[in-house]
Amino acid sequence: YNGVNILRDIKIDLPETGLVGIVGVSGAGKTTLVNSVLGLTNIYEGNIKIGNISIKDIPITLWRKFIGYIPQETILFNASIHENIAWAKPNSKINEVIKYSKQALAHDFIMKKTSGYHTNIGDKGSILSGGQKQRIAIARALIGEPKILIMDESTSSLDHDSELAINNTINVLKKKKCVMVISHKIENLKNADLIVLIKNGKCIESGSWKKLVNTKSHFFNFIKKQNII
Repeated sequence: YNGVNILRDIKIDLPETGLVGIVGVSGAGKTTLVNSVLGLTNIYEGNIKIGNISIKDIPITLWRKFIGYIPQETILFNASIHENIAWAKPNSKINEVIKYSKQALAHDFIMKKTSGYHTNIGDKGSILSGGQKQRIAIARALIGEPKILIMDESTSSLDHDSELAINNTINVLKKKKCVMVISHKIENLKNADLIVLIKNGKCIESGSWKKLVNTKSHFFNFIKKQNII
């Protein structure tokens, strides 16, 4: 950007299934890394692959079908729950919507609503709690059957109970696909299969929580400053 390399010397191998945490201070390059995976920014060197498929070899619309993305601010429409979830896959049958709502642990609270899946959620989902909105967003992302699910600070504005509910959902989903989480709440990543620490646009350390803490290097000092250990 403006002649400056935002990311460099990045080499990360993501597991096919599991939880991957991307951490670092604000401005470290976490969002740019995710935008690169999504194809929202151009890479000038190197490659990004899902299996043997390169981002350079297929149309970006096909590439993005491999990825489900849940932004920090959930975007919902003044429409029914069914319509909000099926938006990601037009003409979805109700049984598909129910299937992925169950995977997102949203089905139970949906069925308690006045009209179930046909309940209108109001402007920006006004009748839903923060955690419910996020689980609707997760169901919407899952209905496209992505290989990678990216969640960008998805629990940052939630209350404690809603945050626990979303973390529970993540722990269920990581058994079936790769869940990539950008988070400032580092303590939520203690069960992550891989933690990647980004600093000044570079991956300076990666590994499991236990490995990184025992190494007592960059990550250890990073969480120590946050009084996590």
